[in-house]
Amino acid sequence: MLQEPRDCSEERWAHLGEYLIRRRVELNPRYRTVFARERRFPYKLICEFEKHTRRNFGPATIIATEQIYELGPGFIRRFLNGCEDVSDDPAGEPAAA
Repeated sequence: MLQEPRDCSEERWAHLGEYLIRRRVELNPRYRTVFARERRFPYKLICEFEKHTRRNFGPATIIATEQIYELGPGFIRRFLNGCEDVSDDPAGEPAAA
């Protein structure tokens, strides 16, 4: 059974933040402000995810975050639980762990 995101380790949250930064840059916007404006998503939430300064996100926020980063449904929860990781390829595509 998968843990709730808020219960996952600080290390997993740090890895998620690093992955989301790479994913954002891959999608084009190098700057969080541009990404937030283009995706019509709160800048503060993008920062909280990417800098892993908060863990208590509700399900709707996690789903919306997966959508703006163009990740599959449930990716964040699986990633935080170590069920998904990113491959070593430059594209940073998700790969089963």
